[in-house]
Amino acid sequence: MTASHYFISANPSLAPISKPLWGTRPALIMEGVQLGTTAAAPLIAQAAPQYTLIQANVENMQLMFETDQTANTAGDPTKYTPSWGFPANGFSATTNLRSMRIDLVGVGARVENDTGKGSKSTSTSLAPIAIDNYTPLVATADGYRRIVYSQRVELTNLSPTNL
Repeated sequence: MTASHYFISANPSLAPISKPLWGTRPALIMEGVQLGTTAAAPLIAQAAPQYTLIQANVENMQLMFETDQTANTAGDPTKYTPSWGFPANGFSATTNLRSMRIDLVGVGARVENDTGKGSKSTSTSLAPIAIDNYTPLVATADGYRRIVYSQRVELTNLSPTNL
């Protein structure tokens, strides 16, 4: 069985993606992988990996799962517990997985210059963005404009009573 592994990379050597597509800027990449049969090896890389450029100029991707620890049958999202990353033992019917959210940080393709100065802008609005449980290693302005794309999906049909 195959699955898709999504990740951010600024590595232009990923074949068959050629450097002219996005240079050394970060991008959202997909790799096809085989699903393993054990918890110790849940994903098995292909012998000849195939990478697909999904979107250039994406510098961060965060996936958040929300569980309902109170077995809240009313589906009140204010009572959900956030979890960043997939639990080591996976989700079970008793985990009460209720929603997922994906956040992508898109970054401009060019450096913004200060008006009239002709140099890179140092405005704090042009600095890397902290989202969810991620804090950028360098938070100083680098001149690139950023925007956060966020989508939350309710998974009410995963309630054990609906299975």
